[in-house]
Amino acid sequence: MRKKIFILKSFFVIVLMAAVVPSHAWLLYHKPAFKGQLLYPETSKPLEGVAVVVVYEKRVYGPAGSGTEPFDVREAVTDNNGIFFVPSYTTVISPFSTGGECVRFVFYKPGHSSGFWPASLLSYYVGVGCDEKERFFSENFGKEGELLLDPHPDKPVAEWGGERPHKVIFGIAKLPKLKTREERRKALAVHVDPEFLHKTPMLKQLLAEEEKYLGIGIR
Repeated sequence: MRKKIFILKSFFVIVLMAAVVPSHAWLLYHKPAFKGQLLYPETSKPLEGVAVVVVYEKRVYGPAGSGTEPFDVREAVTDNNGIFFVPSYTTVISPFSTGGECVRFVFYKPGHSSGFWPASLLSYYVGVGCDEKERFFSENFGKEGELLLDPHPDKPVAEWGGERPHKVIFGIAKLPKLKTREERRKALAVHVDPEFLHKTPMLKQLLAEEEKYLGIGIR
């Protein structure tokens, strides 16, 4: 009986996907190339040796519903000019998933925040939507433009009116320095699943160096 119910649910999911997802998009996942330059926040000088990880995610459908899960990663390291480049990515995914999810960016260097802020914005309290993050690192590198930003992500929308366009320099970002050991400890919780760490040797090395410095063990 349970097997029949599972088969019926699976059939329903397939029918539903066929209704909402174009047939040509089922198996193809594509993301553009990403390029950026990371800077010290105090001096705007290039920040060399930052591990930059792009996490590719997909939405998976099953009898119990749907959810987002990572399925691959790519790593780059900033050079002496603070520049990184991740080539475009195309692959095939299963018919029970779709590739419309945004990528996640992970930036890591000991002593620095894993978040980023566009260099043309003065506030460190800026939230950037995932679609806008992809645009920020894939369009018009080094040129001025606009992104739809949330300048107060911790406040209710009613208090300030919602997201609005801000001028940015595409691809140019700053990683703020961390001031305390506790901040550095929390920054170790970068969101790359352990199963992918073998594909991110620089991130793994930097995390191990920071854990040793903080005296909390080695990965």
